Amino acid sequence: MGAETRVRTYGYDRMRAKAARMSRALREEVARAAEKNAKRFLFVIQQDIPVGRTGRLLESARAEPITGTFGTAWRVSVGDSGAYYARFVEFGTSGGVLGPQPAQAFFYPNYRSLRSTFRRNMSLAYRQAVLRSL
Repeated sequence: MGAETRVRTYGYDRMRAKAARMSRALREEVARAAEKNAKRFLFVIQQDIPVGRTGRLLESARAEPITGTFGTAWRVSVGDSGAYYARFVEFGTSGGVLGPQPAQAFFYPNYRSLRSTFRRNMSLAYRQAVLRSL
């Protein structure tokens, strides 16, 4: 399992009722903004992923759409069966065969630095779509 970010949503029932009232155009606009954010985040973390002998970790980085209640969301993840060690690179190790390995964080520092930009992009897309639908 690779590094993955999950966002906890408060006010889910209220947001779900709002989503049901959203027009198709509004959902598409927000989905485009989510896709743009995911692809930007993927590009940024790919620049910071340490490339080892095989390059599997870099190859395992992906952004994939997920269809849910609110339309299309995006998941950005790093690591798969060939690059199971993504979490060890991200967080480091305290020992083992190779001894302690320092963290080479590439996922969470980038997420934290871009989080406010992503929120702003989503809010802007939502506002623009609402104004267009009026």
